[in-house]
Amino acid sequence: MGNKEEMLFDFHTFVFERLIKDEEIELYIKTNGSNIIPFPLVFQRFGTVFHFNKRQSFLILKDMKELKMVEIIPFHGIKLII
Repeated sequence: MGNKEEMLFDFHTFVFERLIKDEEIELYIKTNGSNIIPFPLVFQRFGTVFHFNKRQSFLILKDMKELKMVEIIPFHGIKLII
């Protein structure tokens, strides 16, 4: 077995990687030419993929912001920091 750090599951990284690979988000970015993903789309994807409610989604986004994975654009949406 590997060391303990290799065995830990990083949930925030998993959610971030899933957002990056999400087909609907990729389509939105390509179609609209904007790196800002609107909150309704973010909440829809969180609800569909992870079964998060809106409150849980906000908490995850707040954590991801603190980890510098996303930038929150007030009243608009998020930018993925890649």
